[in-house]
Amino acid sequence: MDYLHGDVVDNELEAACYYEYAKESAFLREAARSWASKRHSYKEIKNRRLVWQCPSFSRKSWNQLSQQERADILQGFLPSQIQPLRVIDVWLLDAMGIFDQLETMAAEVTESKKLHKPQRKVYPIIEDPIFEARLHQRKVSVAWVHVIFTLDFGKTKKRLLQEFDKWLQLPENKARFDAHKQNPTGKTGMFKDRLKDLAAWRLYRELGCKEALAFAEKNRKRDKHGKPRQFHDARKEQSKTKMSLNEAPLYSEYNEESGFLKARGRALAYRMELIPWSFVKFAADTEKLQDEVAEVFRNARNSPRKICKSFS
Repeated sequence: MDYLHGDVVDNELEAACYYEYAKESAFLREAARSWASKRHSYKEIKNRRLVWQCPSFSRKSWNQLSQQERADILQGFLPSQIQPLRVIDVWLLDAMGIFDQLETMAAEVTESKKLHKPQRKVYPIIEDPIFEARLHQRKVSVAWVHVIFTLDFGKTKKRLLQEFDKWLQLPENKARFDAHKQNPTGKTGMFKDRLKDLAAWRLYRELGCKEALAFAEKNRKRDKHGKPRQFHDARKEQSKTKMSLNEAPLYSEYNEESGFLKARGRALAYRMELIPWSFVKFAADTEKLQDEVAEVFRNARNSPRKICKSFS
């Protein structure tokens, strides 16, 4: 019901949208089980690009995840709220070969000293290769830079922040900022629209038309004064009878079935656009959906009654 009303905890709409659509993928659910049973390697994770390590995937919705679980997933996004500076756990650093690279760097410096070669400063900074990724409708450049800092907590917080800011202003870091400048995220309304489509499709898939509408109405959220709230984007699906938006049904009484089918069609198209490699049956689903929509409108022309036949 949260998504039917446009409610997303912490307002992290982009991450919530990606998470919920990923739950629809059998491939990603299996990947999550593989991760939980530790039947994987870092190479497999990297090649698949997306393996949800969240312990609650896919049993819980985004809004039901713990704050820590959401924070872990937000590491792969540009969150709307400031998160703590990321610290990668030791296991993953070891799997990525970071420690091996540091050992190699240290060995080269030690060998140079033994040979009395001219010395240059070598710092524990490892820059991963840049690669292009697609996040929703955005292309982003991804490049992690692993740095070991030695912090003196005897200094004030203000002093440490100033020193870190000075480090970020070094020429090499300014160049990194320029190279990895990200495009702004899309409009939040789009993510709310797609979450509502997915929620409506799930209800329709489990309950059918009449029962889904009755469930949505019975469980409609209320404000702090106890008054019913409007569904997200209720204006477009408002009943033709004169009523306030907070009383309008999920879909108009004149196109109940087609409202659910249109939501399903938008959700199917969006999940294919989002993570196409995890939905190999998309083409068949789309063809089946087109046949169902055509049958609905044929029935509508042949009958004056409102359409509320349930499709499987």
